[in-house]
Amino acid sequence: MVYCYSEEDVGKTPQRKPVVIAVHGSGIFSSPERIEKAYEDNLTPNRAGKLSDTEIKDLLGGRLPDGAQIPIYSFSDFKKGIKELPRQYAVVLDFADAAQKKSGYQNADSLTDNPLFIVRAGGVEEGVSYIKRVKEKYGENYGNLHPFNNTDPVQPRGYLLFLGGIYDYGLDGNNNLDSNGSFVGVAAEPQVARENLVQAYTPEDVEKAVAELKALSLVVRPDAMQSLDVLVRNLQTN
Repeated sequence: MVYCYSEEDVGKTPQRKPVVIAVHGSGIFSSPERIEKAYEDNLTPNRAGKLSDTEIKDLLGGRLPDGAQIPIYSFSDFKKGIKELPRQYAVVLDFADAAQKKSGYQNADSLTDNPLFIVRAGGVEEGVSYIKRVKEKYGENYGNLHPFNNTDPVQPRGYLLFLGGIYDYGLDGNNNLDSNGSFVGVAAEPQVARENLVQAYTPEDVEKAVAELKALSLVVRPDAMQSLDVLVRNLQTN
């Protein structure tokens, strides 16, 4: 799984309307300390990090926990296109609309008109371009996963967004915060590689890995087998 440095938070506006706030380039859960606090506060039943009403209010006002200010766009404005879109920004979507969208593996072309996918991709044109490349590589279907059809907006909460690590699994915002959706920190200073940091693998290691990959082939879709076969051949020849 590849973390997109984006998160999708659920809360209510000052008018008490449930919304999804998609944040790119930062977010409430952008620090290990805030992730740790989410663990201490106990995660929601579907393993999201709990947020406070104040955090949602600040985010809707464009204020991040570190004091930075970011622009907030309505989906209607975002869909029209934002000139010179900044690296950090957020888009507010109607919660009910996001919740009723299909979550899972689906027709790729249908995603170009999906508000959640458009926001995740960075815009309408970006989404169309993304799907074009997806179809060239994976075919007619692609994943777009979300937890909102199983989310109670009464409790503010947040989820991290990932690019699925398994072939055409797609954009995945439905990971547990204490599992695939956990946070991996990045060192503030460059780290110098040490000698012997990576140990050479033995023939026994290769034999075991090949056996595990062959076992995995029993449950992998036929259209994904080509990539799995390449992994096996590479292990046997390197």
